Amino acid sequence: MSQLKVLRDYIETQISSVSPDIGPVYPRHVYVTTEAQFKSLCKHRDFLRVWMFTREATPATPGEGNLYEREHRIVIRGYYAVQDDRDSELDIQDHVDLIVEALEADAYLGGKVKLVTPVTVQDITHVRFGGVLCHRAQLVLAAKEWRSRVGTTA
Repeated sequence: MSQLKVLRDYIETQISSVSPDIGPVYPRHVYVTTEAQFKSLCKHRDFLRVWMFTREATPATPGEGNLYEREHRIVIRGYYAVQDDRDSELDIQDHVDLIVEALEADAYLGGKVKLVTPVTVQDITHVRFGGVLCHRAQLVLAAKEWRSRVGTTA
């Protein structure tokens, strides 16, 4: 199993576990083309609430001998429909803090990677998603793995 898969599984589990109201969590971007898909994939208890994450970059750095490092840059985005009567802004703010705490609780992120930097809350803003005005939170983390080049000599 690739270390990226281990990392994806861990992140998905951690985000899903922070609250029963977190909504669906996907280890990829979700692209929908119909309203039915949108409702089935992005809604939680009759309102839009969804989390998605993906690797956006993985630079490699040479190390000593046969070793090198890969640093996975993971971007996590959450979308919550703006609903003042349900305190949606407070919900997303609280869930962001719970997600950060959950991910930073294990510096090795459940596998053979190491969290390089604290999880960064890059922004919390408003966007339209699926035609719905939403709060969008964007978090970024970097995790390193060490690899060995096979068949090379030091």
